[in-house]
Formats: sequence, structure tokens, C-alpha cells
Amino acid sequence: EVSVQEAFSRLQDGVVVIDVRDKDFWSAGHIKGARRVDLERLATESAALDSDSTVLVVCQGGVTSLKAARVLRDAGFLGTCSIRGGMTSWLRAGLPLAGNEAG
Repeated sequence: EVSVQEAFSRLQDGVVVIDVRDKDFWSAGHIKGARRVDLERLATESAALDSDSTVLVVCQGGVTSLKAARVLRDAGFLGTCSIRGGMTSWLRAGLPLAGNEAG
């Protein structure tokens, strides 16, 4: 796991952010540049990613993203981390959000 502050600083390094929340939560605001992927489709959609990529996974509270990070690590994405506390912690920290994007 990484803190929201660590995740925010890593955004400048070109990490891949996967948001596993549903469309309603996504539409309410998400991390800029994040890709929304349903947890059930994560294993198949991860094939489009570079396995050397650093991947940060976020959900609403930090529990589902732990499961998603495990799926990605099992698929060979060893640099995968869950964002501790999810978007709830991101919002509490006052970090920026993007609006509704395709996802």
C-alpha cells in the first residue's frame, strides 16, 4: 500500500492509475489520468498494460483496491500498489480530482 500523498507524488512519474469503483463513483470525481476498470474485467484488461509499469489501484475505501492489486501482481505486475484509504482518503487530503471522463 501507498499513502495518498505518495500516490499523488508518483503521478508525476507517469504511473498507471486503475480505478476499480463503479461508474457512479467514477463520475463524481476521480484521479486525473486514471483508467476505470471493473474488478471482474481487470485480469483480461491488464493484458493491454506494460508489465514493467508501476500501477496504483484505487477504490472508494481501500479494500477492493487491495484485491485488485493482488490480481495484478498475480498477473505479473510486480510494481502494483493499492492506495491506502482509497478515494475517501484522497478527498480528505484535499487532493485534486478530475471530472467525468470516458471510462
